[in-house]
Amino acid sequence: AVSKENALSTRSVEEKLAELIRDEDKQSPLSDADLVDKLRAVGVGCARRTVSKYRSKLCIAPSARRRKWLPRG
Repeated sequence: AVSKENALSTRSVEEKLAELIRDEDKQSPLSDADLVDKLRAVGVGCARRTVSKYRSKLCIAPSARRRKWLPRG
């Protein structure tokens, strides 16, 4: 079973992860490893596989699929 405290911290990490992805440069999205570094910078320690799991749980695509290309010209 998941404790309330653990569930709360999971939710807060998911929210911070979603915020980082929402605010990222869409032409150069953050990889899971980059997201780990950003989370550690704000005091949230977790592994890349954890970021990947939370990102998938939030229905957020990997960085290669989030990239927005600019038209040439």
